[in-house]
Amino acid sequence: MLAPAFAAEWMSDINAAKAKAQAEHKLILMDFTGSDWCHWCIKLRSEVLDKPEFEAYAKDKFVLMEVDVPRNTGKLTPEIQAQNKQLCSQYKVNGFPTLLVVTYKGTVVGGFGGYRSMQDLQAILDKAIKAHADMKAAQKLPDAERENALDAVYATMDPAALAAGGYKTKAKENAEKQRKEFETKIMACQTVEEWVKTVDECLAVTMPQNKRYLLDQKFTALVNSAETVEDIKAAEKVGREILETLPAQVAAQVKQQLDRDFADPAAMLERMKKLRQQGEQQAPQQ
Repeated sequence: MLAPAFAAEWMSDINAAKAKAQAEHKLILMDFTGSDWCHWCIKLRSEVLDKPEFEAYAKDKFVLMEVDVPRNTGKLTPEIQAQNKQLCSQYKVNGFPTLLVVTYKGTVVGGFGGYRSMQDLQAILDKAIKAHADMKAAQKLPDAERENALDAVYATMDPAALAAGGYKTKAKENAEKQRKEFETKIMACQTVEEWVKTVDECLAVTMPQNKRYLLDQKFTALVNSAETVEDIKAAEKVGREILETLPAQVAAQVKQQLDRDFADPAAMLERMKKLRQQGEQQAPQQ
């Protein structure tokens, strides 16, 4: 069997990767992975990143950098372990896999969290390359124009890349402001009925970024206060709506949990009643 024309080299030292990227005028593709425990990381590597198609695509575009956080820490030197921990903190990576595209100076220009097919991954990485060019062009503009141009670039980025770069779009700032308003209204509710009613009112006007938060609130209110099987079914319906707001691999896991918990609504109702009784018994007496 002939060896592939290009064997991808995944570096492990960030300083060496930055030096190589600067010398070769490339971006760095950082793969934050749990190589010996994370199912989706292993799947992404075997089905996409180790394929000849990816290697051929990446060859002239990226310096490849693996940021591994394995359970078997013996496979890494103490220096690399410390480096990878620092990189996870620096780029606010708390989910695996996460792939980030950065410049040799460490500036984030794109990336994503979770598993992607080769086709989807290539589209995201192409977008990161364009974002890099657009960000460089934006820096040459007057202040007001630069802000608008950068905001347009940030608006195309995956949440993982936005968080890693510490970027906030105007839409994100507006969504955060709206969520704080929602939180204040919900915290002021005195009864479950008022809680659910307030959430429904907020859902009617919410930005897409806040929909999951509101559905989580409604699900919690309904399932914890359920008195009948119909109440449990209503909570399950909201749980199914939450699935639509989640990344595919997370949604699959949550769906399995919902399927188990709500397979027998009557049994679920009894469990919730017992939990409430235990909570009431443990509550401090006034």
